[in-house]
Parts: sequence; C-alpha cells; structure tokens
Amino acid sequence: MNTKATKTLLLYCLFLIITFALLTPLQAQRKSKRVSRKPPEKPQSSRVESTKTNNANETEKQNKDESQPQKRNLRDSITEEQPENLSRPKTSKVESVKEHYFYQFDSPQFNTKRVRIEHDENGRGKITVWKNDLDEEISEPIQLSPKTIEKLKSLFRILSFLDSSEDYQSKVHDYKHLGTATIGLKTSDKERTVSFNWTENKNAKLLADEYRKIYNQQLWMFEMRLARENQPLEAPDLMRKLDSYLRRNEISDPEQMLEFLEDLSNDERIPLIARNHSRELIEKIKKSAKK
Repeated sequence: MNTKATKTLLLYCLFLIITFALLTPLQAQRKSKRVSRKPPEKPQSSRVESTKTNNANETEKQNKDESQPQKRNLRDSITEEQPENLSRPKTSKVESVKEHYFYQFDSPQFNTKRVRIEHDENGRGKITVWKNDLDEEISEPIQLSPKTIEKLKSLFRILSFLDSSEDYQSKVHDYKHLGTATIGLKTSDKERTVSFNWTENKNAKLLADEYRKIYNQQLWMFEMRLARENQPLEAPDLMRKLDSYLRRNEISDPEQMLEFLEDLSNDERIPLIARNHSRELIEKIKKSAKK
C-alpha cells in the first residue's frame, strides 16, 4: 500500500510540474500584449472645430475693419481732389452723325414702274424694284463701292443739299410721262426730299444720273444671276446689254463688276459666246481703268 501511494503521489507531482511549465509562457505572452497596446487617442474634432471658429471670427473682424472707410479730413480730401479736377479738361460726348440716302424713280407707264435705292454713308443698303408684270417687289441688298459713294457725297456737298431750298423742277419743261425722280437725305437733325422730272440744275441732273447708273449696274447683275440659274440662254443678250451700258457710260463703277464677270467667264452653265463676251468686257474695263 505504501508503495502504491508513493507512486501515485509522484505522478501527481509530475503532472503539476508539467502543467505549470506549460502555463508559464502563455501568461508571459498575454502580459506582453497588454503592455504593447496603446490606449486609444481621444478625438480632436472638437479642438479643430474650436480653432476653425476662432480663425473665422478673427477673419470676419479683419474684413469688417478693412471694409469700413478710414476717416479722412474733409480739407485733405478737397486739397487732394482739387488739382486733379483742375487738370482734367471737360470732355463732351459727340454723337456720330449717321446719313441715310435714298433715290426713287417712278414711271408707271413702263414695265419697271418704280425703283428705290436706299443706303447709308458707307454704301450699305438695298435696291427694290416694282414691275407691272410681277405681283411682288424685288428687293436685293447692295454694297456701293467707295468710288461711287465719293461721287454721290461730292454732288450732295456741291448742291448744299440739306441747307438749300432750291426747287430743281424746271419751270419750262414738264416731262412726267418720262418718269419722276425723288432724292432724299436724312441726318440726325436735318432731312430734305426733292422731286423733279426735268431740271436745269446741272449738278442735280448729275446726281439723278449717278443713281440711274447704280440702278443699271445692280439690276443687270440681278438679272444675270437669275439667267445663269434658270435661263442660261438669255446670258448672251444680257452681255450685249452690258456692253451697250459700258459704251454709253451708263454703269456707276465698272471695276466693281470685274469679279462677277470673272465668275461668268468660267461658268459652263451659260453659253460659250456669253463667256467669251464676258472676257472681252473684262479687258475693256481694265483698259479704261488705266487711262
């Protein structure tokens, strides 16, 4: 019995020793983990928000201080501003005067019963034609050349058109059946319109003739555009018509038509005879321009 009890006691002691040996390193690891863990940091959002609000309040105070005008002595402001006002000359705004010109020719007994040309001082405007065989008028934008504008303005100046009260209608001859010309000029402060069918005033006649030349030029170009698009066989007759105008000096500015004639000379839609005639007219215009 003593031997068995002794063995049992030894086994129990050995078991305790082994168990203690196994548990000791585990406890050491747990302690090391607890020591290595850092306590969680407290959130600093409240501190950041408080600093932001403080900074915002400070910037608002600075802006208020800057926005408030500094107090200045009235005498100082007068002495500082007075030399500038004396040195600056008084400028008056001058409005640009715009000129509006128009010409109208009425001849009810002819196929073209009315022609109206309107333009400004730069030559931009439109031409409107009324014909007896058409229910609606024909209106086209126009751009007069500087050469034409200069001729018109020169004649208006020679006539002193706006300041004159002369009646250009002849007291001897009255040719209403040949048509009546109406010429007008309007500025910002003046306006005048005159009508006559015959006049002894040479410059008034030249002015009406110049507008008639503008009408011939613009209407011929319009008719040729229609012909090349719809009736190209009419192009030769129109070329002969232009040739007649040029020989009689009935075109306002032939050089302005050169580009259009160049296009016609290369347009295969119109007959060859019309293209060749266009080249001949180009050469004539260039030769006359050199003289």
